[in-house]
Amino acid sequence: MPSHDPTTGAAEPERRGSYDSVFALGLYVVLAIGTGILLVVWRGPHEALALGLLVPAAWLLVRSHRKLQATLGERLEAERRLQARTAELQALNDRFTEADRYKDEFLSVLSHELRTPLNFITGFVSILQDEIAGPLNDRQQEYLERVQEGAGLMVHLVDDLLDVARIKAGRLHLDSHEQDLAQTIARAVAGLEPIARRCGIKVSSDLEAPVDAVFDDARVGQVVSNLVSNALKFTGPGGKVDVSLSLDGTRAMVQVRDTGIGIAAADLDRVFERFRQLDMSTTRRAGGAGLGLTICKEIVEAHGGQIGVMSEIGKGSLFWFTLPLASLPADHVPQEPAARLRSEERA
Repeated sequence: MPSHDPTTGAAEPERRGSYDSVFALGLYVVLAIGTGILLVVWRGPHEALALGLLVPAAWLLVRSHRKLQATLGERLEAERRLQARTAELQALNDRFTEADRYKDEFLSVLSHELRTPLNFITGFVSILQDEIAGPLNDRQQEYLERVQEGAGLMVHLVDDLLDVARIKAGRLHLDSHEQDLAQTIARAVAGLEPIARRCGIKVSSDLEAPVDAVFDDARVGQVVSNLVSNALKFTGPGGKVDVSLSLDGTRAMVQVRDTGIGIAAADLDRVFERFRQLDMSTTRRAGGAGLGLTICKEIVEAHGGQIGVMSEIGKGSLFWFTLPLASLPADHVPQEPAARLRSEERA
């Protein structure tokens, strides 16, 4: 049985096509010479020469036309395949979009359903702690505090899920009016000081007051709490978290700087993505679902501000965000926040 050479088999049609082209060219040459001889005998040498030149030109034209038809056919086939592939990708994208919508609806429904029993738990724990149902000993009080703390963390997680669902649906409502940003930051930091003391972390604040801006007090307080909580999670005992508020012409800038583990340069562009866990082992120990920074970004941008991060592994992190001031001076063009912070770091 003869062996089959795939390379030879693939080249066979090309050689056959070359033979056909040579044969056709030879046939046209023979016809051209024969036609020329007949014309010389019949009409004279000059007209024979002119007509004889037209024959090769016509042959070249026919060959060019055939090549053009082949090229157009290949292009049309390529376009047909491209359109079919585009349709497949569009159908796949539609399925992914639908699945994402179902996931968001599920999270929204789940969050609402979890909120009701959590309210019952926290409510009855508060009743027990107030000893309305009877006196408690120290151990019972300690157990109730742990229950209340765990329920509070669960409520916070459910609230984050609800916020993400509202953001995805475009229903993030802001109750903004002019007020002092320094007071909002001070309240948020004070609320986290007991946790910082238990963790052995020093929290300090340097706030210019008053700083009037137009913002939603609860939502901006949520941003500050999330950033400070995030700093506490990834800063070890003996570390520091500094919160500052300063003015930059038309904007107020809030900075949260920690002495924690830091973030790798390759991960800086991903820290504000939903459900993003940059270091699963550390995050599992610290807790959280990877939603806090995403919510911060959406809230700040909904206020017309900006948010960013600067960090190095082993050197801590600096999270910052800006908000427009209530009154804007017309003669000041501020430097971009990230550029300003980089220049301050170099100084």
